Amino acid sequence: GYTRSGSGNRQGPDGKPLSYTLTVVDSIPAVLELVLASLAKIGLNLTPKRVPLPTVLGGASYDIVVAFDGGFGAKGDPDHLRDVYSSQSTAFQHPLGYRNPQVDNLAERQAVSLDVNARKAVVADLQRAVAQDLPVLPIYYPDGFSIYRKSTFDQWSDGTALTEPKRNLMTGMKSGLKIRPIAG
Repeated sequence: GYTRSGSGNRQGPDGKPLSYTLTVVDSIPAVLELVLASLAKIGLNLTPKRVPLPTVLGGASYDIVVAFDGGFGAKGDPDHLRDVYSSQSTAFQHPLGYRNPQVDNLAERQAVSLDVNARKAVVADLQRAVAQDLPVLPIYYPDGFSIYRKSTFDQWSDGTALTEPKRNLMTGMKSGLKIRPIAG
């Protein structure tokens, strides 16, 4: 329902051009130009503002922000949904100002459910409610790279909870905990 003016910019119901500041975290790769150009195509001209990561954390205010969200991580536990979308969340990924009592209720129910099938059903309802509101819209997924020596790395983590602790103690050796420099 937001029409374009003669210049192609979107206007609000009051006829005034939509004007927003796009906050971009300094640690994000150079996506600013891509985001600005893509949103300009649909009539949104944004004023960019670069900030250091701690500025976005801790309740800073912003119109739109491009920030990295680590996603579910290796374990893929849907409790991440509660961390992000519950209005009780203090996680830095939580969209400021987002509050939905249905989402809050579902987020807490899934966190305490002991029945796997019941929890799956609650998580599905939670995902539908969040998708309906769309408080966060992923605009790109960066590639991650790891550099390692194949002769010493045995692919410790397969993404399961049983191997996850090994990610936190990388010794560079195939077994044991002795840390030593690699010759050569």
